[in-house]
Amino acid sequence: MSYGLNLVRLPAGIDPGVAYAQYQEEQARYYDAGLSAADRLGPIDPAKEERKERMAAALIASDPDLKRFERNYARIAASKSISEPEARRRFRNVELNDDRHSIQIELFDDEAGVSFSFTEKGEDCAAAVRALWGCLQVLEAEGGYRTYDPQMGRVLDLHSDFDAIRSGFCSAC
Repeated sequence: MSYGLNLVRLPAGIDPGVAYAQYQEEQARYYDAGLSAADRLGPIDPAKEERKERMAAALIASDPDLKRFERNYARIAASKSISEPEARRRFRNVELNDDRHSIQIELFDDEAGVSFSFTEKGEDCAAAVRALWGCLQVLEAEGGYRTYDPQMGRVLDLHSDFDAIRSGFCSAC
């Protein structure tokens, strides 16, 4: 079973569901305008790069099974017929992978994505969900993100939704 979660920074003081709906509308406008993610990227922002690096370090400190994916920018540039600096500008997300629990985290300038697949059963499945939940907690606490579950159609509450998510994943495997 494969699953994905979206993480965004939502404005304070606004209902998370409303704020995420506004975020989705903005993304739809970009899509409707024919703008790809690379088209929407401006120049590399050193502050955002530093924030991604801090988040990556915090995630790895919390889950030593996470490993950073290192890109070969020269190969990307050659395959896309672009310069290496342009490849670095377009592909500037930080990717972390936990192969043990099939978790992938992508840190973008202003959002993050978490995807995972669970085939484990019993306690192995519960351990995988705990590892996932720990990553989400770090992203929310240290990165200011909120976790949106597009399958459930709502922002998750990491304080109260763990058992429901664990039960759903571990019973489906």
